[in-house]
Amino acid sequence: MQRSVNHRFMPGLRFAGTWQYAMHAPSDRVRWAALPMAQAVGSDDMHALHDLCGAWWCARRCTAVLQQRPWRSVQLPPDLPALPSASEVAGVLQALLPGWHVLAQHFPALAPLHCAQALLHGGCSLLWLEAARHDGILPSAFWAWVMGVERYPAPPASARPRTHLEAPMPAPLLPRTLLALPFGSTSAWPGGHPSRVQIDPSGRCTVDSPDMPWRECRWLGGVTVERAGRA
Repeated sequence: MQRSVNHRFMPGLRFAGTWQYAMHAPSDRVRWAALPMAQAVGSDDMHALHDLCGAWWCARRCTAVLQQRPWRSVQLPPDLPALPSASEVAGVLQALLPGWHVLAQHFPALAPLHCAQALLHGGCSLLWLEAARHDGILPSAFWAWVMGVERYPAPPASARPRTHLEAPMPAPLLPRTLLALPFGSTSAWPGGHPSRVQIDPSGRCTVDSPDMPWRECRWLGGVTVERAGRA
């Protein structure tokens, strides 16, 4: 029997048609506000000309949605590196999100699990990827903002040998596919979902995106953001 698939998304974000997020208005009421995806010269994005891989594009939108604040009010520090490492991105996000746990991730085998855990704990994550084939127009390395995960139930405990002293363990939902917005992509899938990213234990990735020119990628690192003080 085929196991059912479960989708889980970060709170306060919707992308049916235009991208919107829940934002606190000056009256302290929450309303849905537009979240622009495209970055262009002359846009409101800071560092637009120097953010070669989209790390700060992702960080700014991640911060705005998690804090439910106007995205234009998210002030990034000056003199940011154009090609930051995962640790550098994590450091900036921690400064922008002082009430959150922000961690750089360096092990591809654990990346899908850590991304899923961040979403389950009210946060999100960022992926640093490199296209295996690149046409020289877009940067070969780029960042993607993960705001959802596709999961399937783990096999039941009865499927493996167990002694009479072992108690049955609950079957967690294991990550299958990450749902993300790669830098440079502006549209959602026809069904309303972002791009689909799969990562194998060696770091090889496949990216299914409606408007990106490549599919095969390599995982270079990542950043996870979770609520602080969780049980």
